[in-house]
Amino acid sequence: VKRINFKTRSNMAWLRTTIAAASSSVLTSRKEQRRNKKETNDTTSTFTKVSRHILGNNNYTHHDNNEKPKYGRMLPRLTRLSFVVGLVLLFLGIVAVCLQPKNNYRRNAGYRTEPPPDLHVAGRRDSYTPVPPNKRKHFYISEKSSFRTVVIRAFRNQGWRKAMKPEDAQFVYTKKVNLDFFNDGLEPYQRYNYSPGFGHWDSKARFAKHFMEWKGTNPTKTFYLPVTYRLESEEDRKELQELLLNGGGMTRPWVVKAPDVNNGAGVQMMGPNSPELRELAQSTLLEEEEEIVQAYICNELPWRHNQKFDLRFYWMIASMDPLIILYHDGYVRVGNAEYNENDWSSTTQHLTTHTYLAEEDKGTITELESWLQEYYDANKSRLSKIMGDIRDPVVHVRNQLKEMVAQTADCFKEHTFGAMHAGNTLNSENGYAIYGFDSILDRDLDAWYIEAQAGPGMEEEFDFRVEMHRDLLRTMIAIVEEIQTKQETDAKANLLPLESLGGWEIVYADGWMYEYEGYKRVPQQEKASCGAKEQ
Repeated sequence: VKRINFKTRSNMAWLRTTIAAASSSVLTSRKEQRRNKKETNDTTSTFTKVSRHILGNNNYTHHDNNEKPKYGRMLPRLTRLSFVVGLVLLFLGIVAVCLQPKNNYRRNAGYRTEPPPDLHVAGRRDSYTPVPPNKRKHFYISEKSSFRTVVIRAFRNQGWRKAMKPEDAQFVYTKKVNLDFFNDGLEPYQRYNYSPGFGHWDSKARFAKHFMEWKGTNPTKTFYLPVTYRLESEEDRKELQELLLNGGGMTRPWVVKAPDVNNGAGVQMMGPNSPELRELAQSTLLEEEEEIVQAYICNELPWRHNQKFDLRFYWMIASMDPLIILYHDGYVRVGNAEYNENDWSSTTQHLTTHTYLAEEDKGTITELESWLQEYYDANKSRLSKIMGDIRDPVVHVRNQLKEMVAQTADCFKEHTFGAMHAGNTLNSENGYAIYGFDSILDRDLDAWYIEAQAGPGMEEEFDFRVEMHRDLLRTMIAIVEEIQTKQETDAKANLLPLESLGGWEIVYADGWMYEYEGYKRVPQQEKASCGAKEQ
């Protein structure tokens, strides 16, 4: 019974060992039977002899009809009964393997997000162009893609064949966007792995701009972005300088970010009352800058050995007509230095990844879940007051991340995804894309949205990422193919439910969006500053 709770890998290893042992026992028993057949008139059945061998019963002696068995007449029955019990346990082991979820690196699979059962989701077109038979299940990938091998492996494992030219493929996959595909470079039946207008959220400045506007039209929704000011906005500049000079802002740390760089480059930390922060507050040249200034997330939850960490999780555009957005668990990025949020002498210790740092460590989703549960159990009296009726820290964090993705879809549904319906964009009738997003947790287990990533990276320097990519990409292919097949068959039929989700979860579907009901959080401005003791 315990083995039912093991991971698939453990179950498979146990199952292989058990079957091998049983097979070996049968073969050995048959050899002994043939060797001893000439010497004895053994009337015992082969079934009973195999049972005795498996159970290690070597004390049973042969007897004829006139000789009383050494251990009584019940022994053959007991051995047969034991063998039957063994077969039942073997069957349970096989069932345990079959019932394991495909993405076994993740638990809590029962806490899935599901749209309302009566939700009808269909595209705007009256018909969709069918894929020509000679191009169906063919994919093209650009030669310069750094994760080319990962993507090719995923497609081929799904039974797809590689095309040498993009015009010969059903799916087109490139690492960097090809603007030709956003004009007349695709046939209506082809699907390309980029969404037009993705630059609206891939730039830190535009990402913040649109989310701040979304917040203004959705004041009652939970807002996950840290307090943010855009220096190119005159209104934001005045508010920031007023806060720094007269509103107590100088006592808090701030982060300045360049708009279009990644991997920690272009990030500057400004500690409380630092000369850099004072210069920012008094500068008259801020209008020439495009950077954003964000309030630093104080009292961050550290990793096990007091290291800074953040979360790199995934989201996917399964369809742009209609708009369907999915969420998927990811992994942990761990900084390589001891974390001290009161030490502002170096920017790098406040980052988990940086162009000039050694490669950061990684943590699995299972390790994250274990750490969250341990932290919650150690701080239950304090966290229970903050979290109210919420008792599962893993589900609590995951639900916040799902809502982040849902809000991203709602915020950019016109700027990015609505471009599919504009007259001067993709010739393709639909599209798909897989992206990433980064977040940080504080000691209240509140999650903070850092940024969305058009290029989330597919490196496989850790074994667990191979398994994670398998579920990410294989199911991505299966989901997009399922949607395209359904639309070809009946353009107005309901696309839901999707049968190929795997570890993906639907968080946005044609206007419906996931919301973390009952969750309330303290605004960042009202939280304790860095270094303050927890109450």
